[in-house]
Amino acid sequence: MTLAEILLVFTLLISNATFLSELSYYHSYDQKLKDTQIDIGQSLKPFSNYNYTVASDFAGSLPYYSSWKDLDILGLNDKFIAENGAATPEYLEGKKPDLVILPFRNGKIAYSANYEEPFYNFVKKNNYVIVNTLYWNNISYIYYLNPKIKKFNDIKKAILSSNKEY
Repeated sequence: MTLAEILLVFTLLISNATFLSELSYYHSYDQKLKDTQIDIGQSLKPFSNYNYTVASDFAGSLPYYSSWKDLDILGLNDKFIAENGAATPEYLEGKKPDLVILPFRNGKIAYSANYEEPFYNFVKKNNYVIVNTLYWNNISYIYYLNPKIKKFNDIKKAILSSNKEY
């Protein structure tokens, strides 16, 4: 092996080690966020017989573990949103999600205003109540709950009981 080849291998190993440590750092955050959504989903499971709907970009763990209907903000699991590029006010009035979880960074919608803005306008228009805020990777996930639903206080307590630090 030549000196150049040895240096190349050494450089690749060093850069790979840095990448792997960063990857494990982000994985641990992702895993903690996922675990929190699983915990919240499990805490909401007792309310599944009320036919409630959660709107979030957590397509997967929270709806799965809660057995609540899912309204995927990004449209990955929602044909209407996928085909139209976003939810419309009329579509949201028809779906009436009971719990809406929106991500914010520095006071603004964190990802795509095109997808999330209609949901934010919906919760404001319908006077939803902020029942929790979870922080992850410089993002605030704000939980808006419809104050008119049955078991509002019990659901709020269930969401708060699942708080984890990440």
